[in-house]
Amino acid sequence: MIQAKSYVNGEKWIKSFDPPHPTIYTVYGYTGIASSPNGYLYVVDSGNFTGNPQILKYDSTGKLVLKWGHYGIDTGSFLNPGPIAVDKQGFVYVFDYGNLYGEKYTILQKFTSNGDYLWSKFVRNSKGEPLVGRAVAVDGLHGNVYIVGDEGYYKSAVYIQKLDSEGNLIYEWDAKQVENPMGIALSPDDSSIYITDDNGVKRFSYYPETFVSTKW
Repeated sequence: MIQAKSYVNGEKWIKSFDPPHPTIYTVYGYTGIASSPNGYLYVVDSGNFTGNPQILKYDSTGKLVLKWGHYGIDTGSFLNPGPIAVDKQGFVYVFDYGNLYGEKYTILQKFTSNGDYLWSKFVRNSKGEPLVGRAVAVDGLHGNVYIVGDEGYYKSAVYIQKLDSEGNLIYEWDAKQVENPMGIALSPDDSSIYITDDNGVKRFSYYPETFVSTKW
């Protein structure tokens, strides 16, 4: 079940609705959610229990208006999609996970708000080594994409990356202060990055190469 909460003219409303394939295993079935500036809600159906990984788009009333994606390795398809983010123009960014000969990898895919495929890129550190993407966010000023990822095992090296809207690396930080990252968010002025991990919330400020960490 998906539950949406909002405040309209000072009054609170709550809307609950079920995706097309409701399951008691929701925590595993639906692995990502994000909203767009114009009020649409994007939900990631991992396909773990439906056999059909896809992106579900809802309006503010909970009505399903669009869905796209299928299981596969061809353009615009998914193996095991997870975290999702939407920028101010409505472009959608989704992580997709795979395993090749025992090595975990992540692909970042970009779509239009109508589900049209634009591009996909492997998530790697600046050395070209594969990373497992844990969370993704988009800044509100320039449309840059921020991701946090690690090498795929417990307490492995963690990296925070800033990409442009085409997925090209702008900066990379070795986040030694982070263990097992799970979430990422940005301040409204994009001057700070917030990361959740096993030990709470960490705030990173950058100017832009200088990276200062503050633990909450």
